[in-house]
Amino acid sequence: MRPRGGIVHLEWIGRFDGHDYPVQGVEVVLTNAYRCQDARTCELVQKLDGEVVLTARLTISSDGKVLTTADAGRTAGFRTVYERQQP
Repeated sequence: MRPRGGIVHLEWIGRFDGHDYPVQGVEVVLTNAYRCQDARTCELVQKLDGEVVLTARLTISSDGKVLTTADAGRTAGFRTVYERQQP
């Protein structure tokens, strides 16, 4: 059983400069490093205890309505598409 009782609340504060910044709220050493490649595309490298466990490319559509992520982890890759809902 996890010491936090299964509750998950993660926070990340950092810059989009490619440097590792710690993720708060987990019992392991987890870091995120973001780097923007252009105005609509950023790359994320996530490390666990210093070892890369995930790389992702995040792209916002030219109209700003769709965010697409293409992720590659240690065991699998996946793609997620988020569409902005109109109020």
